[in-house]
Amino acid sequence: MRWSESNPMWVLSSGAELVVKLREEFAARHLPLHLGILGSVVYRGWSANDIDIVVYPHRSDEPLDMPLIYSAFSSVGLRQIHDMARVHRAWQRQGSSDKKHVEVWADSHRKLIDFFFMK
Repeated sequence: MRWSESNPMWVLSSGAELVVKLREEFAARHLPLHLGILGSVVYRGWSANDIDIVVYPHRSDEPLDMPLIYSAFSSVGLRQIHDMARVHRAWQRQGSSDKKHVEVWADSHRKLIDFFFMK
């Protein structure tokens, strides 16, 4: 499938649906986390590439329980495409030394999601 402005990969409403599903899965696992949509889907209302979603704890001193987070992601049909190490290697090849925790996942329709994990 080819994504474009007339056939966007993501629109704000579909991103919001995903965030609601993930929030429900986080609650079922007693994960005190919040989610937010960032980037072009917010600015333009659509993206032909991916959607950016930030995941952050309710309290900044709470650690992220990555195995439980991954379990929640899997339960809504997401699968990991690139882990943080692979994302960092790609950035390094482009000359960046950025170390934020970003992972690339995809839904069952191969729509890409960049998850930004904050502490």
